Amino acid sequence: MNPVVIVGAGPAGSACAWRLASSGTRCLLLDKAVFPREKVCGGALSPHGASLLVSKGMVSESELDTLSHATHRRMSFWDGSRRL
Repeated sequence: MNPVVIVGAGPAGSACAWRLASSGTRCLLLDKAVFPREKVCGGALSPHGASLLVSKGMVSESELDTLSHATHRRMSFWDGSRRL
């Protein structure tokens, strides 16, 4: 099987690369940014998303706790300066 090149190491590209690599496919993940990068939306993780990361073996519970800065029960969504 030919290797796969994935351009963009955001959430979708990273998940795609992880899925392909876990199934034995050789892949190369490219991004224009230098990591770690500041990305506010990447800092938000829902409880469902957190449980998926743990259940798929991408991080352990203790790693997730170490990486988490704060837990909130409420989120606000904004469109520019207007709260949705």
